[in-house]
Amino acid sequence: MGSKIAQKAPTWLTRVLLPEIAEIKGELKSINSRIDAINTRIDSTNTRIDEMDKTLSSKIDNVDEKLGSKIDELDKRVSENGRWLAEKIDDLDKCLDMAQRLAVVEAKLREREKS
Repeated sequence: MGSKIAQKAPTWLTRVLLPEIAEIKGELKSINSRIDAINTRIDSTNTRIDEMDKTLSSKIDNVDEKLGSKIDELDKRVSENGRWLAEKIDDLDKCLDMAQRLAVVEAKLREREKS
């Protein structure tokens, strides 16, 4: 009896298990195909992201360069205006000094005129 079971077991295994194994194999191939498709989409997305990164980096560099140029220009203008303002203040100081001297001279003249 044990030998009859042993002889029938391979037939039973092939009838039941082989179709299951073939089905699993087919599903694995399908899963692998889907994974490959997803990997392709991921690669495409990564390529697009890299292109966008290069474009944005280029635009940022361009803006940075323009801003740097504008800041340098403004810095130059502020320096020029600062020098001009300093000269005007010096001129005003001279005028005030002269006005004070003139006031002193006028006061002395009035004193002499009174005497």
